[in-house]
Amino acid sequence: MIVAPLTDNESERLRDLFKYNILDTPEEQDFNDIVCLASQICGTSISLISLIDKDRQWFKVKVGLRVDETHRNLDFCAHTIQSDELMMVKNALQDERFHDNPLVTGEPNIRFYAGMPLVTPAGHKLGTLCVIDKEPRTLSEDQKFALQILSRQVVKQLELRVVNNHLSNTLHQAQAAGKLGIYEVDLQTHVWNCSKAFYQLYGWNEKKAFTTDDFKAAVHPEDSPAVMQYLVHCLEHEDRFNIEYRSFRWDTREVFFVRSMSQVIRNEKGEPTKVIGIKQNVTEKALAEIQLKNQNEILKKTNTELDNFVYRVSHDLRSPISSALGLVDLIGQENTNATVSKLLKLVEECLHKQDHIIHNILDYSRNARMHIKAEAIDFEHFIREILTSYNHELESKEIEVSLDIHQKGTFYTDPSRLTVVLNNLISNVIRYVRPHTSPPFLKISVSASKRKRRSW
Repeated sequence: MIVAPLTDNESERLRDLFKYNILDTPEEQDFNDIVCLASQICGTSISLISLIDKDRQWFKVKVGLRVDETHRNLDFCAHTIQSDELMMVKNALQDERFHDNPLVTGEPNIRFYAGMPLVTPAGHKLGTLCVIDKEPRTLSEDQKFALQILSRQVVKQLELRVVNNHLSNTLHQAQAAGKLGIYEVDLQTHVWNCSKAFYQLYGWNEKKAFTTDDFKAAVHPEDSPAVMQYLVHCLEHEDRFNIEYRSFRWDTREVFFVRSMSQVIRNEKGEPTKVIGIKQNVTEKALAEIQLKNQNEILKKTNTELDNFVYRVSHDLRSPISSALGLVDLIGQENTNATVSKLLKLVEECLHKQDHIIHNILDYSRNARMHIKAEAIDFEHFIREILTSYNHELESKEIEVSLDIHQKGTFYTDPSRLTVVLNNLISNVIRYVRPHTSPPFLKISVSASKRKRRSW
């Protein structure tokens, strides 16, 4: 018996083999179909997919053989992976490599062997797809070609298995990251087929079936009537539903918020038969929304109280100013002394300035929370009306007012906010005017034209 040597790239070959995570895994139908087909095409009693490990050959699937593995030193396939070609032994008793091999002299009494290497995309030979018989024989060219095709299919299945495992792991990671649980409900049996993440979401023992009654019992009693009513409505009238509610974990009875997004599957009569969907733990988002809602309510209440305070204080402040202005006017009418009149004028100006400050506080408080309400503005009329309230101060400081208004078309803006802007500008002119350096003036220019429509 001649023992096959190790391959030239044995370390890399083993590394490639281990990458597939295939060793010592259960039989799989896709691989089983291939060996059955190989045995039928070649007319052999034994066929198998053999993978060459460090010290053994292990059979992923097999037909006509009871053992799961043999030592590598006894392996026909270890000789096969020395090349890329089909290896065929017509009569093992007449082959110096195998004539005294225990697998030839004893069970399974191998006489005929034909093996095709399983070559990966990286060029490594993991094992073989082989057919074996207990009588000497040979293969036709068509049978050899079929083995070559089927060996490539084995490698493709191995590659597909890697991709599927990767996708499965990625899906599980995505479910875990997004706290997603996938489920399917049979509406006839009321049994749920659920993903691992689903069971983790509900703190449920995977070994125990999850039913519709278990789902109902998990819904928070305060949310249960609305949830059940919504689900019944969707089953009768909708194909999809999306709902958020509170639920319990079965292991800890901890309350969490869950969002359920599902699709209703119906038969040809339109009757609901299944529901498939996902459930997501949205506790953090729900609590944040509740907190934000509470904060908004507190802010709304605070703003209302602030408004009331501002209006009350401004009224209390403006009342004595109005009274003082009335007294200044009466004193001015009764007293013709030039010095007194000049002092009264200064007092009057100070009172008006204080009144403007209070008025601006009111405007700011009002505009900071007022909704924008756009209305058509006639600038000529709008500005003259605002200037009317400043006539006395403008005349007293001998400020010359001129308007240069060119309005073509309708202009829309919020009158309240525009009033605040113009009041601030005009009051600043009056407040900071320097009559002794140059003739004081106030010029308001407005140009409002109709915007041309752009063509795209």
